[in-house]
Amino acid sequence: MPFVIVAQGSLVGGEGILQQNLVIRTQEEWENFITTFPDSFSETEIDFSTHIVIAVIDEVRPTGGWGIGIGCITEVSSAEESFGRVVVVPVIINKPHGRVTLAVTQPYIVIKIPTPIKNIEFKHIIK
Repeated sequence: MPFVIVAQGSLVGGEGILQQNLVIRTQEEWENFITTFPDSFSETEIDFSTHIVIAVIDEVRPTGGWGIGIGCITEVSSAEESFGRVVVVPVIINKPHGRVTLAVTQPYIVIKIPTPIKNIEFKHIIK
């Protein structure tokens, strides 16, 4: 499933933003998110009749060099029969490699995807 990155980066860890996976389906939820999030977005006008927004905010990390990305989003059969099929969002957490700073960081990524009718599941993978 195609997606567009709306924001990606790293907070400094002192903003008080909790580690979380968010599925934003309405304009009201989106406005609440962007007004409380301390970073900027490449686009703020989202058509929620055709798209949803997914925001993944990692835990606060004790050093720099951590990163976050999204792998190939797919639709699969759910382990729970009542769900039928689900959309799986693989969240790739990249460990620091080589020299790192001692600065506290909190990676995040915000994407938009076409509105799925299915439930969303997140799968975190540390590399």
